Amino acid sequence: MARRALTAALLTAAVVVGSLVAPNVTSATEAACVREVSQNVPDVASGLPDNVELFDGYVNGLFYGNERVAFFATSGRDQLTDEQKQTYDVLEDVIVQIAAGSRERTDNIALPGKTWTFTELGVTSSSDARDAAFDLYMSRFLGNGRVFEALFSDHPYELYWFDKTSGYSTNLSTSSSGQSVTVSAQVKMSVAVEYQKSSDLHCVDSTDVSRAQSAAATAKSIVAKHADEPDYEKLVSYKNEICELVSYDTAAALDESTPYGDPWQLVSVFDANPSTNVVCEGYAKAFQYLFDESDFTSTLLRCITVSGSMAGGTGAGPHMWNVVRLDDGQSYLVDVTNSDKGSVGQDGGLFLASYDAALGNAHPYSYSFHIGFDTVSYLYDSQTAELYPKDYLLIAGKPYDGAEEPPAPDGDQGSEDTPKPDDTPKPDDGSDPDDALKPDDGSEPEKPVDDAPAAKTQTMWRLYNRYTGEHFYTASAEERDLLVGIGWTGEGVGWVAPTSGTAVYRLFNPYADDHHYTMSEEEYDALAALGWSQEGIGWYSADAKNGVPLYRQFNPFATIGTHNYTTSKEENDALVKLGWRGEGVAWYGVSAS
Repeated sequence: MARRALTAALLTAAVVVGSLVAPNVTSATEAACVREVSQNVPDVASGLPDNVELFDGYVNGLFYGNERVAFFATSGRDQLTDEQKQTYDVLEDVIVQIAAGSRERTDNIALPGKTWTFTELGVTSSSDARDAAFDLYMSRFLGNGRVFEALFSDHPYELYWFDKTSGYSTNLSTSSSGQSVTVSAQVKMSVAVEYQKSSDLHCVDSTDVSRAQSAAATAKSIVAKHADEPDYEKLVSYKNEICELVSYDTAAALDESTPYGDPWQLVSVFDANPSTNVVCEGYAKAFQYLFDESDFTSTLLRCITVSGSMAGGTGAGPHMWNVVRLDDGQSYLVDVTNSDKGSVGQDGGLFLASYDAALGNAHPYSYSFHIGFDTVSYLYDSQTAELYPKDYLLIAGKPYDGAEEPPAPDGDQGSEDTPKPDDTPKPDDGSDPDDALKPDDGSEPEKPVDDAPAAKTQTMWRLYNRYTGEHFYTASAEERDLLVGIGWTGEGVGWVAPTSGTAVYRLFNPYADDHHYTMSEEEYDALAALGWSQEGIGWYSADAKNGVPLYRQFNPFATIGTHNYTTSKEENDALVKLGWRGEGVAWYGVSAS
């Protein structure tokens, strides 16, 4: 059965199907009469996602249980009468069976019958009794569509197979006996084309749901298999199990149309089918699932799934991986994709790994890891930076060496090597170099201004991000090379800065992936109060008397990369002519000679 690509579009209208068919008298004695009523799709169904999205939701439920996000505030069944609940319960049972693959046919669904006397119906003839019974049954047992509306409200995912454009119909049959008439009813529901078996409008192909059920059972069995292992060994076992079950889908990774958010990535890991492989999303979500379903000895353990970009390793470019906090209170990188056989980290260098270099000070946003002669770098995207607190994303600067005593409380990284979220190192406090990579020389902490040799200078590198429009400036050649490796354009030397003088502070906006630079301590603190991360001293400014001016321009039409800095008066004037606002001199460099 072919599956359509996952889409996020919601249906905005329902197609009205058919109308009431005239009574068909099947017996000369009028002992029996049959009507078929084609029902409109309830309004509530028109607001649901499409069939593929609903099926994906059903598959997620197989893995994570039935605690799904409800589309509507109250239970539809609770709004029905007792007689309508009888019909609801019958249909609910059948719908659940069809969704689970234990029933294929969606027609001939028998509903509860009902007998009325002529007196109860207020009629005297059998023909009037049939008409009255038809109408009364539709109202009291089907609620004139309310029962199906309640089913769509309560079981949208189980109805992933239902064709909202073709609808459903109810076959009503009456038989008279003396002064009473009995109504019997059957329902048939149309099946969406992508879920039909052999193009049968009333038969569901259960192939995909059976595959998903098998995958969910396999995943749960892996958790049970390793339940008694120590925490660290359990995580290693999960990585090994995933890498044994699946391989990297290179073709899908190279296809830019491959969507994120597809739960079938999770199914493809655990379905034991060597032909269904995954991209990085599948590896990361499979590890996250096993972690979430596990019990650990330490309450400190935590796993999150993050996204961003990667340079080096398997599938450089957009990437998804995990960050795991262990019982020492420190967080470590987990890249199961690049831990698989044949990848750069197959020997474990990218699993529960501490970093070799970090970019950014109090809140590093990018990390690099050295594997032999290779360097693999990771950069969080703005969605990840916005979603998680800072301490969730900080990677440990030293390898894991067992639990610390006493363990750090939950929510705190608990190590003197890693700054707390609200404990930004001061630009000149000489904090531990493991806290962050300083932008001036790549490893050493800042020295107080008075200690810096006045005669020394440092080259300031300028880079450009063509995707966001941001210009970035750094004194670190390592930072420059890492950013070039993940897609930034190196624009050479921006200017030459002294190693002493007035501090120029650097800030990072984790919500917009943007940087800002200022000599003003007031601006530095004000932006930090608005959520910017203070990254300490980026470089120093020479004095105005002997310095080379750095002109600052502001782009009022941009939200990222709003400022540009240049020593070129010509560049400054050209940008102003294009609509940028000239903001004068930002700071001063020194002559390159």
